[in-house]
Amino acid sequence: MPRPAPSAFLPLWRGVFGACPPIGFALREAHFERWTRFHALPGTKRYAETPAERAEYRARANRLAEEVLGAPAPIWIATARFGNDPPEPDGPEHRLRLAPVLTWVEPEEDPEDERGIGVHAGPFDWRPGSLDALFDEIGADQVSAVLFSPRREAALAPCEGGFDVLLPDPQALARLQARHPDRRPPDPHGL
Repeated sequence: MPRPAPSAFLPLWRGVFGACPPIGFALREAHFERWTRFHALPGTKRYAETPAERAEYRARANRLAEEVLGAPAPIWIATARFGNDPPEPDGPEHRLRLAPVLTWVEPEEDPEDERGIGVHAGPFDWRPGSLDALFDEIGADQVSAVLFSPRREAALAPCEGGFDVLLPDPQALARLQARHPDRRPPDPHGL
């Protein structure tokens, strides 16, 4: 089966999330009713410091990705980088064959500080363990990414310290939260 062109990403994305860009904090703000967060490490620890903690981060990322996106599953990956800096030669954009799809400027950004966020996207045949290198980079706060399933109308946005999940309806969100109560933030706003 031929690989979909990166240009197919935006129509699929906008069909589920509208004009909101595939950027974690923007998704949380625009789609709060579809959003929840899970901790990546025990004790709400933000960064993995040991091999065991990195393994725990990857395990939780893979488990949530399987529940949210399915497995194996055809998904889309979108990375976001501030400014106009090109992706690193050994970065995920090159490894995963992602292409530029948009530049987004936060509406509240002061025009003098305006840098824009460059988004690269591409299709990926996901299965557990296949994105461990990307999860390591995200957990170390080296890159930002969103994994997106148009079929499930769902997204997983891993970040250092946690995982933002967006599902199509509040009932699906409540079921997922009930399966992982020990990984939910104590903050009433879910952060």
